[in-house]
Amino acid sequence: MERGEHEKSTYAVALTASIGANSFLCSNSLYPELAGIQTNLYKNFIARSWAVLSSTGVCGLLHPEAIFDDPKGGDFRREYYKRLKAHYHFKNELLLFSGIHHAVSPFSINIFKGIGNNVSMICGFNLYTPSTILASLTHQRESDPIPGIKTDDGNWDTRGHCHRLIKVTEEELSIFATLFEENETDPLETKLPQIHSQEILDVLRKFIKVQLRLVDLKGEYMPTEMFHEANAQRDGIITRQESPAFQTADPSEWVLSGPHFFVGTPLNKTPRISCTHNNAYDSIDLTAIPADYLPRAVYRPGDRKGNRSKFYDSIAIWPPPSLPGFWPVTHADVPHWESLLNGEKLRRDSAPQADPAKPPLYYACFSKAEGDVLGAVSWIRDHPGEALHQRFSEVALMQAMDHLTHEFVEDGLLPQPISIRPRHVNRKMVQPANERTLIPALMPPGITHMDGLFSLTFAKLRDLLTFNAAASSVPYDFVVKAAGKANCRHDVVGQLPFLTTGNLPALRSRILRLSCLTTAYADLWREYAIEHGEDLRSQRWASDDARLHNDVECAWSALPDDWEWHCPLRTDFARRQALLEIDVLVAQALGLTLEQLLTIYRVQFPVMRGYELLDEYDARGTRILNTARKDPGATELRTLRAERPDLSPSPPSSPSSSSPSSFILHPSSLTVTWPIDNGLTSVTKTFHPPFTRVDREAEYRQAWEFFSSTVPVT
Repeated sequence: MERGEHEKSTYAVALTASIGANSFLCSNSLYPELAGIQTNLYKNFIARSWAVLSSTGVCGLLHPEAIFDDPKGGDFRREYYKRLKAHYHFKNELLLFSGIHHAVSPFSINIFKGIGNNVSMICGFNLYTPSTILASLTHQRESDPIPGIKTDDGNWDTRGHCHRLIKVTEEELSIFATLFEENETDPLETKLPQIHSQEILDVLRKFIKVQLRLVDLKGEYMPTEMFHEANAQRDGIITRQESPAFQTADPSEWVLSGPHFFVGTPLNKTPRISCTHNNAYDSIDLTAIPADYLPRAVYRPGDRKGNRSKFYDSIAIWPPPSLPGFWPVTHADVPHWESLLNGEKLRRDSAPQADPAKPPLYYACFSKAEGDVLGAVSWIRDHPGEALHQRFSEVALMQAMDHLTHEFVEDGLLPQPISIRPRHVNRKMVQPANERTLIPALMPPGITHMDGLFSLTFAKLRDLLTFNAAASSVPYDFVVKAAGKANCRHDVVGQLPFLTTGNLPALRSRILRLSCLTTAYADLWREYAIEHGEDLRSQRWASDDARLHNDVECAWSALPDDWEWHCPLRTDFARRQALLEIDVLVAQALGLTLEQLLTIYRVQFPVMRGYELLDEYDARGTRILNTARKDPGATELRTLRAERPDLSPSPPSSPSSSSPSSFILHPSSLTVTWPIDNGLTSVTKTFHPPFTRVDREAEYRQAWEFFSSTVPVT
């Protein structure tokens, strides 16, 4: 009994202390600056510091970064920005704080004054040691190269440079608000992105000059997140099938997951037969797949018994039916609608349903619909042969003219399930420290996806191709990296520029050939080629490297209107070239300079640049497996190459001097076999010397010169 009373007393004391501390720290009267946000001890310290500082006093605190990206922290940032004199953002990669996990614990040193007025602070981002601050403050050679995130040998770059520190005023906050916020956020409340250098800030200035952003295309596209993993399984919409993984037989059965695709590559990996974890995927060889190839998936449509009715019902219709506009009219209701049209014959267009077993729906298009139209139709249905009731006297209905109806249909405005259309898809979760952050692909009609992905359905194919190509570029990826967010949904993607100028046919043509890998894209290919075949066949590579002319891929000038296996780009070298040229085309369309593109690449893409410094390609355009990328088969190939010192890699060839004779096949080749699919099968691949390295920066320069000499066409 005594022990029980003691425990109760101890608990009561602890509870009282906890409630008292919480009441104290969350008090709006003691800490008015923290009203409306989730408080914690370090925020209280910041607010208390302001209170005790004199008008000339200065304070410095080291604290977590959360206040600078808290969605509800706008009011607090408004007060903090006006007081900040310096903000130095650190990543704990060098384990300055050894007990804190480096990947999730950025922190900052903040110097501030007690009384706020105008915003004026010195900022440094992507710092790993305090010595970089002093080195940057004392550095005076502006012409020195800007240090990046990592050095060429893969170490964190701690060198200083005078341009690594930037001055942030309300003008710069306005840039951040325009680029990274929704709903016209007050610049003083905007979240603080990670701007590596003054040169990177200059690039952002170029981005805000773009007049049109995706979000401005109101009614021209629809953002979707689709199936919530837990809820969709609970509701019988999808079923997880991981052992064995589900083999899709049609694109409409393909429930897309993140590993399936990569930047500009809709067929990146396929689940192993037993796929019980995120890494149980194998790479897809695009040069070896059949024309009708489809990957496995770890989710299948329908419930555990195979009933797909809830799956089909969950697929959104876009645009939604409306009056005026397109409205579904059954065969039985046609006479009732014609009564409201004074006997005029009703014209309808058909649209498929998500369930291919169901007949299409039929829509009529109305340019005018006033009053209770649906009530009137219902009354006519229930009172055949009677005059329309007087309560419907204000109903007025006018059918759209033939040419208007056809125009609406061609523009893609006929309501259809979003799965009927090809779509832009990108991974929702982003990692700015990875090789790429924004990871988009152009997916074929039929697919659905988990909510770990985010998709956009466009009314017009040309808009889909334009945006997806731009989103696959390094400049767009850079903006998403700079935003510093953990998720890439519409709040991020919607703020990206929508290009209306520049060499858009070149952009669309390259993303089309990167994406249309199988017969699932045949209709999309034909739709574009029929209307824009001349643009497609007039394209040329910015390089004359012989590996871009092979028996696997059609020459640009020979591309047919109907999809064939040779239409897409399949070799590693050609696909890399297309993405590289997209980078240049997008940079030029945005008004960037070549040096700004090079700076973005050097500074913001250290992992990608590290891979490029090591990558080699054989004489047929196949990338040589390497252990830095953790390629399956790389260890086996490295062992084999150790026995062949005559096959050491050649240095990058000059982009301007490449010619077919540069890549005469070596008399011998290397054949490597390695296991895949958990050892159930194996892959054998042959590599043909000579093996040569690449130089992305030199190739950027070559492509820049090539496209600068062509006339931009929108």
